[in-house]
Amino acid sequence: MRAPGVLCVAAVLLVFRLGVAAAEDENRAQALRHAQSAFAAAQRGDWGVARDGLRKAVAAAEKSDADQRTMAVLYYEYGRALGVTCRYGEARTYLEKALAFDEVMGGPVYMSHVELARLNRAGRSLQEAQWHYRTVKPMLVAQNVPDVDPIGYADLLDEYADVLERIGRQGEAGALRSQSRKLRAAHPGRTSRVSATPYGTHCD
Repeated sequence: MRAPGVLCVAAVLLVFRLGVAAAEDENRAQALRHAQSAFAAAQRGDWGVARDGLRKAVAAAEKSDADQRTMAVLYYEYGRALGVTCRYGEARTYLEKALAFDEVMGGPVYMSHVELARLNRAGRSLQEAQWHYRTVKPMLVAQNVPDVDPIGYADLLDEYADVLERIGRQGEAGALRSQSRKLRAAHPGRTSRVSATPYGTHCD
């Protein structure tokens, strides 16, 4: 889970990886410029500009010899920006591309699953959302997220419970709500270390 509008480690590494060969590859140089502009726009909350910049970065990178890890991060960030601006179908496509690359490379697949869960929840594709929440929950436990970020994990449990309630699975939802309450009670005064991507909040 990464904070929206904040340059995370993966985004910083992406800029570095694009920059290494930019002088030798005009498409890579264009991708770097567009990505830097897009990340700056996301940081100031201008998601429409961020989306358009990432679209150009993706197009330029696809014409270059950018490796799969670079493309995975670009697809991930572009998918997020598309989702924030309510382009749910396109957002799903690019987040799934990022997920596919991470699966091949042994990358952090849980990050794309979290984003796809939240994207589908915002877009009211509830069956798809619950599948991703169910899939990612044990992955987050394996990553020690309940201990590292208990409130962030509790937030995700409540989101999952909301989806289950809306598809009529009240018993499962209740168990998740109970788990969330216990986490919050055990960590009074704590807040989530990250903010969820604000899907569906900047429609244009």
